[in-house]
Amino acid sequence: MKKTYICLLITLMATLLTTGTANAAITQIVLGSSDNNITFTNNGANSASISFGTLTGTGTFEPSNVQGTYTMSLSGGTPTLGSPTSSAYPVNMNGATINFTFSISGSALAGNIVLNTVYDTDGAPQILATLNTTSSSGQFTSLWPSGSSTSLDFALDLYGSPTVGKVYAGTNSSTSGTISSGQAVPVPEPASIALLGSGLLMVGSLTKNRRKK
Repeated sequence: MKKTYICLLITLMATLLTTGTANAAITQIVLGSSDNNITFTNNGANSASISFGTLTGTGTFEPSNVQGTYTMSLSGGTPTLGSPTSSAYPVNMNGATINFTFSISGSALAGNIVLNTVYDTDGAPQILATLNTTSSSGQFTSLWPSGSSTSLDFALDLYGSPTVGKVYAGTNSSTSGTISSGQAVPVPEPASIALLGSGLLMVGSLTKNRRKK
């Protein structure tokens, strides 16, 4: 009986979590290749900075598969890489601002990006970031409401240039590449949150009843 009960709980939680994740992943902005490079420059032993001007590329709003244009522009300070844990480099923004925009017909999204972590994978570093929305319109109003913070990540194609780790260590002076892909996900849908909350309440109720027995 105990084993059956545990299996039931695990199945219920797995179903709820899978459903919530799937619903959140259906709607997203998929970033395509950028027209300009992001550059990592060595600043001495175990030190590197990130720089770029304005990046422009095509993005797709899913699931409707509508194409639009995105921009990223860096201004102010210069982001730098901190001491890595394994291949993960934390990013210090140093007062830098990265403005982000994406628009399709009738809908527009604007915000600022905070770079969090750079993962040094050979030839294709992954960058994890946070998108802080400052304004949105049309279909994006409820998905990325003004004042919300959501995740954004993208990968770079270094086209055979040195890895980020080699630049950080001082083995190479610099490396650069374009955005090859990426995605921006919206605020979780209320229905998904409610579903997960209901599941947790159900699990709590089952646990309470079992204890009474």
